[in-house]
Amino acid sequence: MRRYGLEFEFAAPCELNPLAKLLRAWRVQARARDGGNSNGKAWELKPDKSAVPLFLYAQGWRGYELASPVLAGVQGFSALQKYLFRLDHLRSIGKLQVPEQAGLHVHVEVKDYTWTNLARLVKLMIEVEDSIYAILPECRQANGYCRGIKHNPTYRAISLMRGEAQEENIKHLVQRLTENRLEDRYFGLNLTDYTRNRTVEFRYGASTFDYSKAESWINTLLGIVEAGTLSETRALATAREALETAAV
Repeated sequence: MRRYGLEFEFAAPCELNPLAKLLRAWRVQARARDGGNSNGKAWELKPDKSAVPLFLYAQGWRGYELASPVLAGVQGFSALQKYLFRLDHLRSIGKLQVPEQAGLHVHVEVKDYTWTNLARLVKLMIEVEDSIYAILPECRQANGYCRGIKHNPTYRAISLMRGEAQEENIKHLVQRLTENRLEDRYFGLNLTDYTRNRTVEFRYGASTFDYSKAESWINTLLGIVEAGTLSETRALATAREALETAAV
């Protein structure tokens, strides 16, 4: 069972601590943090300026990120459904907004991956990236926080490598991304945590409190990650099949 974690960007017309109090009143238990990485053990609420456009900021709205604990299987989706139902109700009564530019980031554990599997995943994402952007809001393609990898020379070099003989070269290129993490994490496929945590992050998705859309997108990405473990001849077809089920 593959584990994953989520980050939902959204906006609220208040500061961090009042927002945390509001969420608790609606049984969305999230620890308020002023920054730093999530520990994966509990729901956490953090400021995120990138989630709110300037015109909303001028009206008093602030950007936030709600990060999930590590989730997996039916139990994970059940917990997610309960939280998104409550958050979507708050959105429907004007307490929260999900701006068009807000993202849904999905971190997927890939501890079973070899370096060759990782290179295959990169190749798959390059192959299907245009199809991904085609089903997302247009602004996601122009968003500097989820840049495409298709024309990036480091990602393209990784995608061309395969076999045990190339694994040291793959490792070197991923390490290059990791060393420049503050800049290179802002790709649709972020590899900067792979060496440390054996996770990959998908930043392409648009944020949503609609559970059916979130579930579909998560399952699509899990399917693509599984495709990375298959033979090269089967991987692309499997990834495309996973993408056909996406409802975003």
